[in-house]
Amino acid sequence: MNLSLGHVAAFLLLGCGVAWWMRASSLRQAALLAARRRCERLDVQLLDQTIALNQLRVRRGDNGRWYIQRIYRFEFSADGSDRYPGTVELRGARQGTITMAPHRMPE
Repeated sequence: MNLSLGHVAAFLLLGCGVAWWMRASSLRQAALLAARRRCERLDVQLLDQTIALNQLRVRRGDNGRWYIQRIYRFEFSADGSDRYPGTVELRGARQGTITMAPHRMPE
């Protein structure tokens, strides 16, 4: 089998794409788990049991190091009849802030 430099580059690019997708998938699962735990702690429902990537940016941390900031959106409900937005921030692989809109508390 005769591999050209173009084939090698294509395989490397494909490998990097697969690695990026796998990493993004595991980080999405971590963000979903964080949202689920916060909703359980506040006794509200995580709606649709899912989150969606809202923002992806390169940022510089307080220590001067660069990281990829991912912000995921989710929706929750206090009593099942309403919907409120929330976000989970990941700073690299670390969990950042979780914000939830003001909402009614279940009685």
